[in-house]
Amino acid sequence: MPTYYKWKSQFAGMSVPGLAQLRELQEGIARLKRMYAERKLWPRHVASSSCSPCSMTMG
Repeated sequence: MPTYYKWKSQFAGMSVPGLAQLRELQEGIARLKRMYAERKLWPRHVASSSCSPCSMTMG
């Protein structure tokens, strides 16, 4: 768990637009990591077929 002093040393000099850009970049990286993880978990034989998770129905 980061301490207040560590947080302050990292972000104290940043401006509001800089913090907003940092947050946007972090969200983009998280989105890419989720996409990569989903792609790695999805079996290759299913991903290459015409079956997709969107076209599958429950029931």
